[in-house]
Parts: sequence; C-alpha cells; structure tokens
Amino acid sequence: MESKSKFLKIVCPRCRQRHIVFGKSSLSIKCRKCNYLLTKPAGGKTKIRAMIEAILWR
Repeated sequence: MESKSKFLKIVCPRCRQRHIVFGKSSLSIKCRKCNYLLTKPAGGKTKIRAMIEAILWR
C-alpha cells in the first residue's frame, strides 16, 4: 500500500528560496530567508501558499 503523503519542494514567491516541506504538516512554515508564511495547517492537510516545484516520493 502506497502512502498518500508526500514531501514537496516549494519556492518562496517573495525571495525565490527553495524549501522542502511535508504535505500533511501540522505546523505553519515560514521562509528561512524572508520570513514569508509558506504553509498553514488546514485540518490534516497543508494549505500551501507558494509554488510547488516538485513532488518528492522518498
């Protein structure tokens, strides 16, 4: 059985810094460089406020 949760490589829309985040994170994640709010928890999934560059399987 394959897991439905994935890691995502996202790009900050403000400073273009790349981050790797978990698709079902229960924490808010901010950009390390400019402090922009990238993700917000939304009841089991993560609301992503940045562009997804790639989906990482492992």
